[in-house]
Amino acid sequence: MADSVFKQPRFQHRDMSGINITPLVDVLLVLLIIFMMQSIPKSQSLDLDLSRSNRQAIVPAPRTLLSVGMDRLIRMEGASIAPEDLRGELVALKARIPEATLALETNEGADYGSFARVLADARNAGFADVALRP
Repeated sequence: MADSVFKQPRFQHRDMSGINITPLVDVLLVLLIIFMMQSIPKSQSLDLDLSRSNRQAIVPAPRTLLSVGMDRLIRMEGASIAPEDLRGELVALKARIPEATLALETNEGADYGSFARVLADARNAGFADVALRP
């Protein structure tokens, strides 16, 4: 008899000589990811002792309102100030009240250049933190 081309060859033991390692690699990769996630340092924590209270009352620093208007007019606590005099006024305020803070406000139609100059003058006068109000 002639052998057919469609005839299945008999199972031979030499065909099954390897081990399927795909599931092993999958499990190892999952374990590797888990160990990598566990080795990431946790966020820094602060040791706080909340049982003791501070008996001193917290006094907020005096806040000075500085506003820039649509007409490029600068006001400090309601009084108009010329742009060229602003830095001197802010330096004098910082010398008089070192813990003073500024609250800088503007409206939608104000010139951005004026606002930026006022903010730069405040930084140059020594005000590190300036609160921005809409």
